[in-house]
Amino acid sequence: MIKYLANLMIGPQHGNFVVCLNGGQVLPASAIAQNEAGEVIIQGHKDQYITPREEIKKVFKIKQGSTLSLSVLEEHSKLAAALISFEQAIAAYKEQVGEDPLVHRQGPVIFGAAAITLGIDLQRKSEDIDYVVSDAFLSWAETNWKHETDLAVDLADEDIFNLCGKWRERTCSLQGLLGTRFRLLHPMDVVMQKLLRRDPFKFEDKDFPDIQVIMTKLHPTRETIMGLLTENSLRYVNDPRDRWEPKQYDAVFSNTLLFLKEFLPDVSVEQVMDAAAERQHLRLAALNLVPLPSQSVQTVLEIEDLTDMGP
Repeated sequence: MIKYLANLMIGPQHGNFVVCLNGGQVLPASAIAQNEAGEVIIQGHKDQYITPREEIKKVFKIKQGSTLSLSVLEEHSKLAAALISFEQAIAAYKEQVGEDPLVHRQGPVIFGAAAITLGIDLQRKSEDIDYVVSDAFLSWAETNWKHETDLAVDLADEDIFNLCGKWRERTCSLQGLLGTRFRLLHPMDVVMQKLLRRDPFKFEDKDFPDIQVIMTKLHPTRETIMGLLTENSLRYVNDPRDRWEPKQYDAVFSNTLLFLKEFLPDVSVEQVMDAAAERQHLRLAALNLVPLPSQSVQTVLEIEDLTDMGP
């Protein structure tokens, strides 16, 4: 911060910055300058802000990578600003509530497109950032956190991963710019989560291109792909209580069909479903928890119905 604020005396600084103000606002910027009154002019990617010099708390600069275009660097400053804003919200929550917004004793989870950018593809641009947080933080954030950032912020609870497998075991740790410990969803679990998308247009336009990037970057083996597709057999259960259109079962079937055509063309959705069911059966058998054969109460309790018997 001292370096860049001192340089303002010489002339405006251009690049891609993240500027944190004392009031809690976090701004991505493409230039920082000082006017004749000694105020700092922050040229945001959308608007220009003028603030007293003493109101600036921190300044980060996004480093120029040899393979990164200016537009990508701009996206990085937006992403970093959104992350810092969230870190500040976490700090405010801890101060007010007295505890961390932990999910199963671990940090908030970053998933979706931001997980791809931070995990394997710095070129990936995103219009939003997705977090999984505790239910308590979700309730608190509704009235206590206004995330006014250049990226939309979507908060969810862990139920969003109910149809995924053992994703917790595959997350990695990521430290934010202000020291917050996040968990980053594994890219292959991002694929499994994206295959749950109900909206077919969003899946084809937004999710499938991301899936292609992940598969191209990681080159997972056939065994890995089948292992993840069959890890949770509930993905393929047709729940009669599901009133949405399309039903989750139909969406998963359709999305998985498209996925298999691209990456495992010799495997059908039906084969995946059968393998998932068999895997679940073997898992229960190993625990001696295979369901009992279907029986009636009348048979189990040896009850004889005498209603229609004559005298």
